[in-house]
Amino acid sequence: MQQNYTIRPKTRKGVSKPHFWIEGKRLEAAGFVAGARYNTITSHGGFMLVLDSDGKKKVSGGAGRPIIDIVGRDLSKSLLRIGDDVLITYTENSITVEAL
Repeated sequence: MQQNYTIRPKTRKGVSKPHFWIEGKRLEAAGFVAGARYNTITSHGGFMLVLDSDGKKKVSGGAGRPIIDIVGRDLSKSLLRIGDDVLITYTENSITVEAL
Protein backbone atom coordinates (compact mmCIF):
# COMPACT_ATOMS: atom_id res chain seq x y z
CA MET A 1 0.00 0.00 0.00
CA GLN A 2 1.28 3.50 -0.80
CA GLN A 3 0.39 6.99 0.39
CA ASN A 4 1.49 10.50 -0.62
CA TYR A 5 2.41 12.81 2.26
CA THR A 6 3.92 16.28 2.81
CA ILE A 7 6.44 16.87 5.61
CA ARG A 8 4.77 19.28 8.02
CA PRO A 9 6.12 21.89 10.43
CA LYS A 10 6.16 21.50 14.19
CA THR A 11 6.81 24.76 16.02
CA ARG A 12 8.08 25.19 19.57
CA LYS A 13 9.32 28.44 21.05
CA GLY A 14 9.38 30.09 17.62
CA VAL A 15 11.50 27.33 16.01
CA SER A 16 9.97 25.20 13.25
CA LYS A 17 11.26 21.67 12.71
CA PRO A 18 10.24 19.05 10.16
CA HIS A 19 7.58 16.71 11.51
CA PHE A 20 6.49 13.29 10.20
CA TRP A 21 3.38 11.77 11.73
CA ILE A 22 1.30 8.74 10.68
CA GLU A 23 -1.35 6.70 12.45
CA GLY A 24 -4.08 4.13 12.08
CA LYS A 25 -5.00 1.07 10.08
CA ARG A 26 -2.15 1.30 7.57
CA LEU A 27 0.35 1.03 10.42
CA GLU A 28 -1.49 -1.98 11.86
CA ALA A 29 -1.59 -3.69 8.46
CA ALA A 30 2.22 -3.38 8.28
CA GLY A 31 2.57 -4.85 11.80
CA PHE A 32 3.20 -1.54 13.58
CA VAL A 33 0.70 -1.95 16.43
CA ALA A 34 0.78 0.17 19.60
CA GLY A 35 3.71 -0.94 21.75
CA ALA A 36 5.68 -2.56 18.90
CA ARG A 37 9.40 -1.75 18.83
CA TYR A 38 11.20 -0.56 15.69
CA ASN A 39 14.39 1.04 14.39
CA THR A 40 14.81 3.91 11.97
CA ILE A 41 17.31 3.62 9.12
CA THR A 42 17.98 6.98 7.46
CA SER A 43 19.31 7.69 4.00
CA HIS A 44 19.61 10.81 1.90
CA GLY A 45 16.11 11.68 0.75
CA GLY A 46 14.23 9.32 3.06
CA PHE A 47 14.19 6.73 5.78
CA MET A 48 12.87 3.27 6.62
CA LEU A 49 11.10 2.06 9.76
CA VAL A 50 11.77 -1.61 10.48
CA LEU A 51 10.08 -3.69 13.17
CA ASP A 52 12.58 -5.14 15.65
CA SER A 53 11.68 -6.66 19.03
CA ASP A 54 14.83 -4.99 20.43
CA GLY A 55 14.23 -1.69 18.58
CA LYS A 56 15.19 1.66 20.06
CA LYS A 57 11.78 3.23 19.39
CA LYS A 58 8.23 2.26 20.26
CA VAL A 59 4.93 2.78 18.44
CA SER A 60 2.71 5.08 20.53
CA GLY A 61 -1.06 5.20 20.80
CA GLY A 62 -3.57 2.65 21.94
CA ALA A 63 -5.34 -0.42 20.64
CA GLY A 64 -6.74 0.29 17.19
CA ARG A 65 -4.92 3.62 16.87
CA PRO A 66 -1.12 3.24 16.66
CA ILE A 67 0.89 6.44 16.13
CA ILE A 68 4.42 7.09 14.87
CA ASP A 69 5.67 10.65 15.34
CA ILE A 70 9.16 11.59 14.15
CA VAL A 71 10.68 15.01 14.73
CA GLY A 72 14.30 16.04 14.80
CA ARG A 73 17.48 14.07 14.15
CA ASP A 74 16.02 11.23 12.05
CA LEU A 75 14.39 13.71 9.68
CA SER A 76 17.49 15.93 9.61
CA LYS A 77 19.70 12.95 8.68
CA SER A 78 17.33 12.05 5.85
CA LEU A 79 17.61 15.61 4.48
CA LEU A 80 13.81 15.90 4.33
CA ARG A 81 12.52 19.41 5.00
CA ILE A 82 9.21 21.11 5.73
CA GLY A 83 7.09 21.07 2.57
CA ASP A 84 8.86 18.12 0.91
CA ASP A 85 6.51 15.64 -0.74
CA VAL A 86 7.23 12.01 0.06
CA LEU A 87 5.88 8.60 -0.85
CA ILE A 88 5.15 6.23 2.04
CA THR A 89 5.21 2.52 1.17
CA TYR A 90 3.78 0.10 3.74
CA THR A 91 4.96 -3.52 3.59
CA GLU A 92 4.93 -6.31 6.14
CA ASN A 93 7.31 -5.34 8.98
CA SER A 94 8.60 -2.13 7.34
CA ILE A 95 7.59 1.32 6.16
CA THR A 96 9.66 3.25 3.60
CA VAL A 97 9.48 7.02 3.25
CA GLU A 98 11.20 8.51 0.21
CA ALA A 99 11.30 11.96 -1.37
CA LEU A 100 9.36 12.43 -4.58
